[in-house]
Amino acid sequence: MPDGLNTLRFLAIVLTVAALAAADTITLRHGVRVEAGGLTLSDVAELQGPEAQRFAELVVLETGSDAAAVAMAAIRNKLDEAGAHWGKLNLRGPSRVELIRARETTPKPVAPVIVDDQAEARANPTEPVQGEAVEVAPPTGLKALLVNWLAERLDVEPGALRVEANDPQAPVWTWNNLNGRFEFESIGGKGLGRVRLIVRRYRGEQIDEQRLGVHVAVRKTVVVAQLPVQRGQTLTSSDVKTETRWIESESLRPLTTLRSVVGRSAARRLQVGDLIEQDRIEAQRLIRRGQVVTVRCLSGSLVLKTTARAMEDGTLGEKIEVRNEKTRRQYRVTVTGAQQAVMRLDGLENERALTLGGST
Repeated sequence: MPDGLNTLRFLAIVLTVAALAAADTITLRHGVRVEAGGLTLSDVAELQGPEAQRFAELVVLETGSDAAAVAMAAIRNKLDEAGAHWGKLNLRGPSRVELIRARETTPKPVAPVIVDDQAEARANPTEPVQGEAVEVAPPTGLKALLVNWLAERLDVEPGALRVEANDPQAPVWTWNNLNGRFEFESIGGKGLGRVRLIVRRYRGEQIDEQRLGVHVAVRKTVVVAQLPVQRGQTLTSSDVKTETRWIESESLRPLTTLRSVVGRSAARRLQVGDLIEQDRIEAQRLIRRGQVVTVRCLSGSLVLKTTARAMEDGTLGEKIEVRNEKTRRQYRVTVTGAQQAVMRLDGLENERALTLGGST
């Protein structure tokens, strides 16, 4: 009986996987431009299959909304309300679709000013100012101070940050009177994504303290795949492009220039829109295991040329093991090009390995 149950479970899993594979797909885009009016599902996603196309005109953003993004969860709720059958549909893509406004411009960082309790003394330079002043943004609210503080920690311009409050109604946001000193202390999070803080306001001998949670993202120009790329494929300028993305995790280390990517090999399969990170590419493999390699042996002023079979893959400058096909002895060489390598004859073992190796 247990064997029968296991068989039924296995069949159930196979049928579930088959159903998911056959389901139509709604793939959210990373970002869309908002010209005017609202947005439909076809504006923010690629729809594959008749079941997905059935919801093409579903409104996911109402006209007049000033939202900065549309969350996947909100789109899923809209589909639920419209009667989506999740046995026939797959919803995939980023957790949110960024909305780029037609007239949106990059905000310019504002030069910091000094605001503290010693303002009166500062107005008269002959009066000494006690203590250390805190640099803050102009008096436009607590958020301006916080953005400047985060920008300094992350070593970016304030205009490149997006800071959203977890609770916009939290009492700390009522601190819009910037007369005083403010201190921010991180108690959770490294700087991007979810960040928890303690905010302190100093006014004379009075100290006010509040806790605050925010979500932080930084705008970066990054390299992404613009065509599907197979593992081991050498990347060309037509495979990748640069675009602006909001990065929300410290663990993401995207490459930022095409020069750092083109000519290297994909370490794993890449889909359209994937970020190109350092661990997703590798140096191009100039020699592959099993290939016949031309080996130039350097001995003093002499250069001897022979052939050997590669026992492992190799990239430029890497040392790999090769085998003399006549003697079956193995030795190490340095990769210099496509199926090319060199070796210095400065060791007895290497000299023996080359014996009867067909050198010329």
